[in-house]
Amino acid sequence: MSRGVAAPTAAFFAIPLEHLEPATVVGFDLFLRHGEADPVLYRARDLEFTPGLRERLIQNGVTHVWAPVEQASAYRAYLEARVRGTSPAAPPSHTELELESILADQSRPLRPRCSSLIGASRAVVRAALADLNTPGLSLRIQRVAEATARFLLAEPQAYPTLVALMELDLDTYNHSTHTALYTTELARAVGMTDPRDLTAIGRAALLHDVGKAGLPVEVLRRERPLTAEERRSVDAHTTRGVQLVRDAGLADSVILDVCANHHERCDGSGHPRRIGRDDISVQSRIVAIADVFDNLTSASARRPALSGFQALWRMKRHMTGQFDADLLDAFIETLVAPAARR
Repeated sequence: MSRGVAAPTAAFFAIPLEHLEPATVVGFDLFLRHGEADPVLYRARDLEFTPGLRERLIQNGVTHVWAPVEQASAYRAYLEARVRGTSPAAPPSHTELELESILADQSRPLRPRCSSLIGASRAVVRAALADLNTPGLSLRIQRVAEATARFLLAEPQAYPTLVALMELDLDTYNHSTHTALYTTELARAVGMTDPRDLTAIGRAALLHDVGKAGLPVEVLRRERPLTAEERRSVDAHTTRGVQLVRDAGLADSVILDVCANHHERCDGSGHPRRIGRDDISVQSRIVAIADVFDNLTSASARRPALSGFQALWRMKRHMTGQFDADLLDAFIETLVAPAARR
């Protein structure tokens, strides 16, 4: 059985078509979804996903397939197996190259436009983690950050739609993508309305964790607590990120600042320098909030995901002093009533 079987009521998550490599057995069931109807089984987990199938989906305008949430671990394992490979980062897709015109096209429904933005953001994050020196990557990151800034400024309903889609996004590269979107909207909400300023902070947020490139997958995904040595290695991603950015010729002051300081805390409890609020730029304070919120609401090998409400409650009540209070309140507003604020 490979197609046309309606699924019983269940939770599903979206998978970008670009992440399924042709001529592989993916190990999880693939479903198609039409509108609000229940997903229908398209390809069973033990059957090959052929190049012909992928081409037909593309020709029919399909950008995402769906898989049951209970098979998320198989999806992650599939992605991690690809991450360990040595193939170069994929070139920019048509969607990425045409992203700004896609987002500005009012004839297209909002949700597919938001999906295109998430997909393009994820693609540049993947390229950055594979090799920050990839030719043309700096321009690709700039284009995606600019398109994100203009989209959020122009579309009142874009942000709540993006948030809803991010709740379904279990991709390996989702964290930096989500952090950049949360960051750009929070920056807009607190008065950064110049597209150049929003582009700068969005670009920095996309690259904030680039220092994790090269860390062993088994360390990042380990179920047990990290050893002291492993913890030091992970924590050092801030200084590694700064060096990687400099080596790649991307020495923009905002990128350098955010890579270095997104783990600093207003009460001085952060790392690596344990500096306080007055020594942390507003850009790094904004990214810190977005970074922690997405980490708390994303499942890891060591802990389940919190709901958005639970994460905000923890940040507000149990991490008192770590974040800029005014910025945290503004961030809560962006999530609680995004449409009403405009």
